[in-house]
Amino acid sequence: MPHFLAHPVVCLMRKVHTSSCYCRVVAVIVVVIVVVVVVTQTEKQSLRSQCESLQHEQSISNKENSRLLLHTHELEKENSALRGRAEEAVHRGKLDVSNVRVEMLRERGDIERERDKLHSQLQGYSSS
Repeated sequence: MPHFLAHPVVCLMRKVHTSSCYCRVVAVIVVVIVVVVVVTQTEKQSLRSQCESLQHEQSISNKENSRLLLHTHELEKENSALRGRAEEAVHRGKLDVSNVRVEMLRERGDIERERDKLHSQLQGYSSS
C-alpha cells in the first residue's frame, strides 16, 4: 500500500477493529476507492503530460511546416523568374536568327543584282 494511504487506512482500521465484519468490508471498500482515486489522478496527470508533449511537438511541426512553405514559395518565385528569363533569351535568340536571315537575303539580293549587272556589262562588251 502506498505510504500516503497508510495513515488514513490505519486510523480507519483501528476504529472498525472492534466492529463487526461489515465494518471491515466497508473499510476495505474505502481503501479500494482511495487507491482507485489515486491511480486515476496519476493516470490523469500522465495523460496531461502526454497531451502537453504532443502539443509541443505539434507546435514545432507547425513552425517547421510554415518555414518549409515559405521556402517553397521563395523557390517557386525564383523558378518563375528564371523561367521568364530563359524564355526571353530563347525569344531574343529566335529574333536574332530571323534578323540574320533577313539580312542574309537582303545581301544575297544585292549580290545577285550586282552579278546580273556585271554579267550584262560583260555581254555588252562581248557583243561590241
